[in-house]
Amino acid sequence: SATNAETDTTIFQGASVSLTVMGGVNYSWYPSAGLNAVTGSSIIATPAQTTTYYVIITDANGCTAIDSVIITVEIKCADIYIPTAFSPNGDGQNELECIFGNCIKTYTIIIYDRWGEKIFSASDGDPLCWDGKYKGKLMNSAVFVYYLEAVLLTGNAITQTGNISLVR
Repeated sequence: SATNAETDTTIFQGASVSLTVMGGVNYSWYPSAGLNAVTGSSIIATPAQTTTYYVIITDANGCTAIDSVIITVEIKCADIYIPTAFSPNGDGQNELECIFGNCIKTYTIIIYDRWGEKIFSASDGDPLCWDGKYKGKLMNSAVFVYYLEAVLLTGNAITQTGNISLVR
C-alpha cells in the first residue's frame, strides 16, 4: 500500500499544512494536538510547536502500516520595540513605558536617570512595563536612559540602549 504522509515540512507559527495519505480505508492520526481531525486520508495540521505526527493506515485486507511526518514550527520574531516617550499623567493614554516583542525569552531592562542612578529594573517574570514611579513617587518630566539585554526564542541575543522621555 502507498503510505506517504507528505514530506517533512517547515511552517511559521500559526500557519497550517495539509497532510494527505493514500492506500488504505482507515486512517488514524496522532498526537491529536493541532489537528482538525484524527481520522481521514487528508487532514489539516496547525501545530503550536515542532511535532512529529504519525498515521496508522489500515487497508481493505486489515493490514496496517505506519507513517510519520515532522512539521517544524518556526517562530517569526518581530524586533523588540521600546517607545521613546510616555506620559504617566492619568489620562489613560501612554501611561506605561513597555517593552514590546512577540518572542522575548529572557530579558533584563534597567532605566537610569540623567545622573546615572538606577530608578527601575525588571527581568524575567517581572512586568515588561514601567509606570514612571521611583520609590512610589511619580518622576518629573525628564529624559531617562535604558539598557536592555534580551534573548529571543530563536536564541538571538540582543543588547539595546536608548532614551525615554517622561512627559507630564
